[in-house]
Amino acid sequence: MKNLSIQALEQTDTVVLDHGTGARLSRELVELIAEILGDTYLGTMEDSALLDLPSRQIAFTTDSFVVTPLIFGNGDIGKIAVCGTVNDLAVSGARPLYLTLSLIIEDGMPISELVTVIESVRDTAIAADVKIVAGDTKVVGKGEADRLFINTAGVDVINLANEGCLCLFVESDSAEEVLRLLQAHPLGQKAAIIGEVLTFPQAKVSMLEQDGTVSTIEELYGAELPRLC
Repeated sequence: MKNLSIQALEQTDTVVLDHGTGARLSRELVELIAEILGDTYLGTMEDSALLDLPSRQIAFTTDSFVVTPLIFGNGDIGKIAVCGTVNDLAVSGARPLYLTLSLIIEDGMPISELVTVIESVRDTAIAADVKIVAGDTKVVGKGEADRLFINTAGVDVINLANEGCLCLFVESDSAEEVLRLLQAHPLGQKAAIIGEVLTFPQAKVSMLEQDGTVSTIEELYGAELPRLC
């Protein structure tokens, strides 16, 4: 059952600068976030987390997320933040375990919108089987952020959540086995071998068109395509 201060905070229209002062409003905001995260949050409201890792070798990454709009279609900045960090670690051969979650919130952001994003963080962390162990919350003035920026860090044990499509470069002798493992996962059933790496005097990427012609794929100069990771 929610305590009265959290119920009152949820009824507030927007985040205000006093939510970042370290006083009562800050505490209530952090308590709201922790309550929404539920069992996915293992932190104890301390500045850092002590982790038991069953390995001498770990993978570690950090990422920042700036997305407009914050909520779109079947996704949002919270889902992207968890998926993106898990993906960065998973492609290094690690098993995702722990994340940190830092929020930079603009003064005036609707509380209801923040709640939606944090709920998405929770649900995506559950789906990826990772725990959030530490975090930070800052509130900045109007115009100093685009409603919400998120920074994450991830720790995995070296032993696929994914923002979009994943391209793996695999030794040819292992390609069929990797493909079999990918297709065995519900999200990888359409995985396919789409090409091979050959030896050329100059590096280039060629694509076989449906009509049989071969085209050269030029390296992008800037942001011609959407990129989130």
